[in-house]
Amino acid sequence: MRRITVTYHITADPGASGRVAIFTVPGGRSFKHERTEVHFPVATYGELQLALYHGANKVMPYSGYWVGDNTVVVDESTAEWGPNADIVLYYKNTSTTDTHEAFIVITGVLEG
Repeated sequence: MRRITVTYHITADPGASGRVAIFTVPGGRSFKHERTEVHFPVATYGELQLALYHGANKVMPYSGYWVGDNTVVVDESTAEWGPNADIVLYYKNTSTTDTHEAFIVITGVLEG
């Protein structure tokens, strides 16, 4: 068992949306999520929507999306990804004029 931290910086162009794998669980191991912090800088205006997926299933947040402006959103939901699974970040920038960014810090336990 080893506690790890995964960090990711997302920058989304105006009107952009998609999914990006931010961590792949090594073969023969599993990852148990403990905490996610999403840091939204000033002037994000709640226009950047974020969520974590396991395959086709949204696992965090429980409902809606993480959004914010000059704030840190903390989610301590439980989820587990198995060997070779991707932790996928969904993003959608609802602004048609501004690029937005956020910083994601995921902490959990790598087992196996």
